[in-house]
Amino acid sequence: MSETWVRCSICGKEIKVGSAFYRCSVSGCNRKNAPFRFCSVDCWDAHVADKNHRSSECIEEVAPAR
Repeated sequence: MSETWVRCSICGKEIKVGSAFYRCSVSGCNRKNAPFRFCSVDCWDAHVADKNHRSSECIEEVAPAR
């Protein structure tokens, strides 16, 4: 049984420990006090449309293992 690491910043779906997640390449979206993390590319895409970024990339990472 996997543990929840964090929830998606858009849809609220659980991102499990050790699973893939996505983040935005824009530095303002990766601040320690309010980092944006997404469960799918679709949620990242919704974030980009909402924040109206001019140039950003979707970066795939793996959630840390506990």
